[in-house]
Amino acid sequence: MRNGGLSDSLATATRVPDFKGADGKHLRYGTKEYFDAFNKWLSTDDARFYTKWRNDLREYGDDKYDLKVAGEKIQIGRGSGQEVRGYQSLVTLMQQGHGYSPQFVADITDDMIALEKEDPDVWDLRGHFSGKEDGWFANDPVDGALGVMSHNPEGAAGYLDPGTSAGKERLDYLLGDGEGSRDWKVTNTTRWQGNIEFTASDELDTDDRKGLGDAPGGSGRRGGPEWAQAHGTGAAHGCQQPHLLLRDGHTVRSGRRHAGVLAGQHGQGDDESRRQGVSGDGEYRGTGFPRDWGTIG
Repeated sequence: MRNGGLSDSLATATRVPDFKGADGKHLRYGTKEYFDAFNKWLSTDDARFYTKWRNDLREYGDDKYDLKVAGEKIQIGRGSGQEVRGYQSLVTLMQQGHGYSPQFVADITDDMIALEKEDPDVWDLRGHFSGKEDGWFANDPVDGALGVMSHNPEGAAGYLDPGTSAGKERLDYLLGDGEGSRDWKVTNTTRWQGNIEFTASDELDTDDRKGLGDAPGGSGRRGGPEWAQAHGTGAAHGCQQPHLLLRDGHTVRSGRRHAGVLAGQHGQGDDESRRQGVSGDGEYRGTGFPRDWGTIG
């Protein structure tokens, strides 16, 4: 059993209007004009459900809940009966639906990033969650949300646009490998010495960075030579695939590593006005987040 219907209902309930400019044309997510319209909308009654959901997520998103796929992953020892975070359940649900507003996905992703900056191990669990058996569970909800974002080319391009201050900050965080960059190692491990189990180093999950690889390539477009020159990428050399260049000399696209260069879509405008501030199959039991988060619909 899947929860696509519930996920689609959440997408509808949190949908942000299609803002129009004075000329009646669609305002693209990521532009100053868009964020001006969005901030104005937030002060209306129509935005109350959106605002309440986001505020409740901030309050409960890092709380822990029972989930069979995680609790039964490790039968004996550390990790047995482990619980998941509310945001992990939420993104798992979102992955099953369609039509999420770029703004909602971006806001949820930003909130999760803010949370993990305070605690880089907030999502860590024992065991790998990938493949057909349990890859549906978003144990790394930030990467999962980036995957949801990839279904909307405009949202993906606007969120990770290095031509804006917020987009550049996100890319630096997601692609960096030093202090202040993201800790992608979300899998806890242990080692045994005799009959004693010790905590070992964290490691990458087997579907590491899949959502990140999908997100910039969601548009199916390549940055032109002018964009590439401005951002120091290899797109000007005729790269035929929208890859993200990682600092270890590899790239990531659709969860796989390749030799290549970054080619992406350069958005327009800036987002200085942007507000800082998205279920499973047969083994999934319940929604994994509080019932008092509001009624969807």
